[in-house]
Amino acid sequence: MKQRTSPEQLKELTGEQQERLRDWWTPKWGDIVIDTRGNIALLSNLDIARQDKRGQVERDFQKSYCLPLLPIGQMVELLIEKYGRFYASYDYISPESKRWDLCWPGVFFQNEELADALWEVVKEVL
Repeated sequence: MKQRTSPEQLKELTGEQQERLRDWWTPKWGDIVIDTRGNIALLSNLDIARQDKRGQVERDFQKSYCLPLLPIGQMVELLIEKYGRFYASYDYISPESKRWDLCWPGVFFQNEELADALWEVVKEVL
């Protein structure tokens, strides 16, 4: 089972959608990000919380040049913030016939991978 969005999927976003994703996202230890040069990295505590000369902690410097490879949980959080609730079901008929069905008010998506179905809805929200 796919666990998160791919770098290729992030390329589907417009510049405005990328900015809305950065605004929503709060970098956390363990997030996997991709920078503007295509480098993928795992955020550590040092990346997230660095101190300036006055001792202030700067927490969002990563946002200016990184996007998160969103895991399923973060996509669900974003969608719950937007819609309040959603419905998901998994239909497994055979190894060749399986899919996730996701439904929000006025929105319905199907995909074999939960992460891909969630991503389709996230793009609509952004």
